[in-house]
This record gives sequence, C-alpha cells and structure tokens, in this order.
Amino acid sequence: MAGIITRQIQRSMARYVLDDLKDSANSKYYIGVGASDQWNDSDTAPAAVSTEREERNFRERVQAIKRVSDFSLVVERYNWTSGTVYDAYNDSTIGDGTSPYYIITDENQVYICLKQAKNALGIATASTVKPSGVLTTPLFTSDNYIWKFLYSIPTTTANKFLSSAWVPIKFIDSAGVGDPATDIEQYGVQNAAIPGAITDITLTAGGSGYTSAPTVIISGDGDSGGAYTYPLGKASVSGGAVVKVEIIDSADVFYHGRNFKSASISFSGGGGTAAAARAVITPRDGIRKDPRVDLRNQAIMFDIQPSGDEGEEWIIGNDFRQIGLYKNILQYDSAAFYTGAATNLLKALKLQGLGSATDDFTVGNTITGGVSGAKGIIDRKDSDLLYFHQIESLGFAQFKVGEAIADAGSGSGTSVTDSADLILEPIADPMTGELLYIENRAAVLRATGQTEDIKIVIQM
Repeated sequence: MAGIITRQIQRSMARYVLDDLKDSANSKYYIGVGASDQWNDSDTAPAAVSTEREERNFRERVQAIKRVSDFSLVVERYNWTSGTVYDAYNDSTIGDGTSPYYIITDENQVYICLKQAKNALGIATASTVKPSGVLTTPLFTSDNYIWKFLYSIPTTTANKFLSSAWVPIKFIDSAGVGDPATDIEQYGVQNAAIPGAITDITLTAGGSGYTSAPTVIISGDGDSGGAYTYPLGKASVSGGAVVKVEIIDSADVFYHGRNFKSASISFSGGGGTAAAARAVITPRDGIRKDPRVDLRNQAIMFDIQPSGDEGEEWIIGNDFRQIGLYKNILQYDSAAFYTGAATNLLKALKLQGLGSATDDFTVGNTITGGVSGAKGIIDRKDSDLLYFHQIESLGFAQFKVGEAIADAGSGSGTSVTDSADLILEPIADPMTGELLYIENRAAVLRATGQTEDIKIVIQM
C-alpha cells in the first residue's frame, strides 16, 4: 500500500539536527573543502552521487575543515514583488503550491498570506501593496489581500543566513528584558495566535442554475472569542454558477472564529445546486504560533566564513572544488574527537634541506618518488614540506625515505632519510567521522585576505 512521509516528521528531523548541533559536547560539525585537481579536461564538475566510493574520494581529496558554529532552520525565499499573484495559506496544498503563500519584504519582514485578492469572477489578482508593519492582527491592504506578520530578521542573522534562495526561521521559546528586540517582537506575535481559525474558504465546485448568491453556511466545532468572530461567508455568482466564496472581513472585525478542529461548508438558496466548498483551517495552535509550522520548514543551513589561511590551516593560492559536511571527525590515530576550530587535513612529505627545498616545485603538479613510484598532487608547499593528496588514478603507493622526488616541472629534491619524519600526518583524520554532505562545484581560488561565505543547506 502507498504511504507518505508527513510534514511533521520532516520538521522533526530538521529540529533533531538543530538540537544535535547545539549539543556541542557530543556533536561536532565541520565543513571541509578539497579537490584541488581538475575534474576533467574541461574542469566541469560532475553531479555528486550517494555512494561509498564518492565519500571515499572526497575524504582522499579534502584539504581543511572549519568548525560549524553558525546554523539555522531555513525556508525557501520568496520576495514580495508588486504585480505578483500570491496564494493564500491552504491546508490542502502539496508542497508550496504553484505560487508562494508567504513572502519576505525589502525590510526583512516575513508575512504569510491569509487571503488572495480575486475579481468578481473569482480570478486571482496581483498584489500591488507591500505589507508593512508589526501587527498582531491581520493586515488588510488596499489591493484586497490579507496578510499576517510573522517575524523580522535582524541584521546579524541576515548577514549569516539570508541568501538569494533561503530565509532563516526560528521559534522563540521565551523573551524578556535584555533579549533582542526582534525576539521580543516575535514572541508577542506568537502568543497572539488564534488556535483553529478558519482562514479562507476554497470553492471546489461552482454548481449550476444559480440565479442569485446562495447563503454560505459554516458548520463546525469552533467558537468566537476576542477579536475573532464566528466565521461568516459570502458567495458570488456568474453565469449560473458560484465563482467565488470568501469570508466577510472588515478592518476591525475578523470573521475567522477559533478552536475549530473540523468544519464544513454548505450552500442554501440561490436557485441552483451542486456548489461545493471547503474550509481552510489553521495549524492546531494557529498561524504565527510557530513559524516553522506555518512555513513548512524542512531545511537547515550550516554556515562558515573562513578568513585567509585560518592560522596557516587553510590553503592560500590554490583551488577547491568540493564542499563537505563532517560530524565527529577523529584525531589522527586516536579514538578521541577533534575539537579544534580549524585544521589542515593533508599529509606532508618532508624533504632534506630547508628554505629552498620546495621552491622549484609547483602547486598543482604531480610529484613522483624515484624508487617507490608513488605519486601525489601538490596542494601546498611550505619550507621543506610538500602537502599532497593521492587519488585512485595515481595510485596510493607510499613514498620511501631518501628517494628522489620530482614533479612534472623543474621541481626536484630528496626525501628525508628518517622514516619517522618522512610523512607529517594531519591532526585530524579525514577518513574518520560521518560524512553527511558532498557538493561538487566549479573551482574556487582562495587568496590572501579573502573570506568565503560557505553555506550548506540540507533538506529533509
């Protein structure tokens, strides 16, 4: 039999990851970059695939990692734009619908649409008036849309998590003196939510034979309270059929009711038959009580902003083509977690001599051991050390002590004669830990003084 994964479990999984991120004692997340070698002759990134081999290839190429300290639940971004038709919130919509039902404004305020404007024939019309202002009651705009304010995004949060594709979202558990103004604002909005309100009426069949507008009858287990009066509906008729059904609202009276768990819509009079409609009911606790529910959150964003060489741990002057997300990577040759802020993950081959030992080698070239035949791609050079990685096509032979080392250019040298000093291992072991995400992309060249903003979004 066919089954589905509900939105609840998707939201729960996203929140589980968020809670896991907050558990810094047991869960340590890192974003890593790597793959300095070209993908192919055209250097076109292939699509990443979920296989053990793909994971192994990433681990073999990774250059460095940085601890994830910034993370947020996110939802897809929809900007308010004049002239756009927006859907109203609908409890029967699969996914996000054909048009967005929530928006972010240029003031970084997020609103959800309760009522879509329609003309006399029931055809949706565009939004032309930008919603604005912090309100705990519905906002009626002159273009006949009705919006509800959800929350504002502070500048510090926007700088980290607001992108061209994603909008940060959070639930405020409590707020008081000393908390950010936006948290206090959102907390007040959440607490003003009305549980079980009927936000809209959706026409499912127009019927026939109507000579006048029938009476709309709303039945259910809800009631009235506060500013929310028991719902009243209004039908419009054209060509013998019902073409529009809407809740009668005014600027100061909201006919949405409250505490509805179930509701039905019927029609009486008007001379026709077979018109049908259904009620749109808010989430259990009401719209605004939890924006994660209202906006159907199922994604989380991880963000790092590596600056320069990160204390000589990240490579400058070379490319990366892969981004990955690690959880609980181990210290090299240890069962203990690596807990630092950032570290290099490359092995380094030590040459005899100092200072000029690596000067003639070229980053990106392949080095070869004269005796062992071992090969590796140079990611970085530093004094008498060649930082390198090995890939399947070059093999994984081990360099030997005291052998000649040369690259495809003019680089030449000799490895040290002490086997204990031959290979400098990284502090953390890239072959350990859970690899949760891999992204293949075009080359990014890191430069001195450069800060990247690397974001990973995982959708449940």
